[in-house]
Amino acid sequence: MRQGTTLRKEIKRQIEPQQGEALEFLSTVFSVLLRAVILIGFLACLLLGGEMVPFWAMVNTLQILIHLPLINVEIPGFTALFLKGLLDVTRFEFVPLDGLVNILTGYRPDAETEGGLNPVFEQYGYESKYMIPNLGLIWITFLVLCAATVLAGVKDLVTILWCDVKTPLLRRQTKWCSFMSNVWTRFMLEVFLEMTICILINFTAMGGSASFQRSSSACSVMLFIVLGLFLLFVLSLLLYKWHTTDPGVPEGEPASFHKTLFLGLNTKHQARSLMYPVWFLTRRLIFSICVVAGGARPVGQVMTVLVCSLLMWCLLLWCRPYDTYDYQALQLFNEAMILLACIHMLCFTGFVADDSGRNALGFTLILLVIIVAFVNMLV
Repeated sequence: MRQGTTLRKEIKRQIEPQQGEALEFLSTVFSVLLRAVILIGFLACLLLGGEMVPFWAMVNTLQILIHLPLINVEIPGFTALFLKGLLDVTRFEFVPLDGLVNILTGYRPDAETEGGLNPVFEQYGYESKYMIPNLGLIWITFLVLCAATVLAGVKDLVTILWCDVKTPLLRRQTKWCSFMSNVWTRFMLEVFLEMTICILINFTAMGGSASFQRSSSACSVMLFIVLGLFLLFVLSLLLYKWHTTDPGVPEGEPASFHKTLFLGLNTKHQARSLMYPVWFLTRRLIFSICVVAGGARPVGQVMTVLVCSLLMWCLLLWCRPYDTYDYQALQLFNEAMILLACIHMLCFTGFVADDSGRNALGFTLILLVIIVAFVNMLV
């Protein structure tokens, strides 16, 4: 090697072994608690007809907070380790099914992958550059929903053509298709962030020669189109409501096929309320592009996420999209916590050079995530 040569290689975030074991234990306990609360809360709301708004508010807020370590800043290793333990909760992977996913998708890690996007992504659970293994259970759920939608369409078609002969054709109910459309809407809202991140990672590794690489790349393009169409659908619905109704006139209940889109929102002002889900999706798209493509400019990454949080705050104060004061206050609190977390991330870019100061901020960031979870659980 020539004298004076400098070798540079990215390394994963480091942590003391004993501290790592303690943080892993704490993260595991908190993760189990979150899983139990989410499952019990979801089943209780589903069976007893309870309000789902605080439940989804907690999940959506934690999704942003737990993905913040993907920003390329010098975040303390113990903070990233704790948040990584909660990542599966926000991805709805309540049981380890990696082996089953690999069998169903034909994924062979040793033969058909070259590692993740970078060491930070690899350490945080995105161990492949390809969408299907990174999505895991979400991809399987997507395929199951596709099959269920086909069956629902066939069932309603039979009902329309033969079973309900006394009702005019255009007025016959399609309850199963309406049900599946609401399931799809909620599914797309909750997995939009994870899907977008995995798709963009796959876009950095397009053109592989192996069959799995080609199929995963093709699926990522297809899924990106699906996500784009879903965003356009929500935007088109906003424009339709905005131009065809008076924002000050009560509009009544939304159509049954997109009722879940208005969950907790003020249905008397549908046009103004729809601005929230539009920015909700747009913000997740910006966040995904930022963490995947903006690694060379960490300050720019943090400032982009911080500005998006400020814009969401302004939108909540201006539109007041929720139908009750409690839900409005809860969402303002969640956004304030995201904004505070972004300020923490800004301190990890170099504004705080002292290691002890960064470690203290790392502990406060962990405490912030725990506070967000417990506040949303208690509402």
